[in-house]
Amino acid sequence: TPEFTNFPQDATISCEDASTLNPVVEYSAGCANTILTQSEEIISGSCPANYTLVRTYTLTDDCGNSVSRAWTVQIADTQAPSITGVPSSASLNCGDEVPSGTPTASDNCSDFTLTSNTVVTELECGSTTTTIWTATDACGNVSTAQQLVSIDFNENLLFTYIPASVTI
Repeated sequence: TPEFTNFPQDATISCEDASTLNPVVEYSAGCANTILTQSEEIISGSCPANYTLVRTYTLTDDCGNSVSRAWTVQIADTQAPSITGVPSSASLNCGDEVPSGTPTASDNCSDFTLTSNTVVTELECGSTTTTIWTATDACGNVSTAQQLVSIDFNENLLFTYIPASVTI
């Protein structure tokens, strides 16, 4: 009877590593012409990048002997998308140029959305603008990035024209 002499342990891996699954399977032959075959079953999980892979290896020889073993791998997307290109935060005077940019996002395993929300808070002598970008992937992993811009309306005023004093 053929038998497995080296077989991979069941595992949990990142979805990034799922494309490189190539375990070492070794066996001893019990009879002539032992053949190793494999089949796969993918069991859906809670999102497209979370699933279970069950790979069944079967040894069959010319004497009619057959033995099978299953290798189970849990694949999981646990990494949030990354956001890049976020404009810098700043404290400015009235009229200064506000740092600008268009953030982008990327994800290691699944589709994602990138949204933004801007809140302007008027103050007595200025304003604060807070923009928060949120990237959410198909498995619910979330990352955020923020730009905070404060504008001070109390900048030292410089008069360019001062009229002459008039007595009435």
